[in-house]
Amino acid sequence: MRTIGYIPPRPQPIPAPPDPPKVAENAPQETVPVEAPPAADDEKPVEKPAKRPGKGEKQDG
Repeated sequence: MRTIGYIPPRPQPIPAPPDPPKVAENAPQETVPVEAPPAADDEKPVEKPAKRPGKGEKQDG
């Protein structure tokens, strides 16, 4: 395999690291107003208990 000489796969991982650090610094202030985590937590407990007992009882019978 002569892919080692290729530089296309290397430039991808390099620009990735600089993105995370910027998001981490701006995340604390922008993560507070985010409505994604709260919505998932509210829907998870409601769908889990309703799906677990419903599927469990149907499969048992």
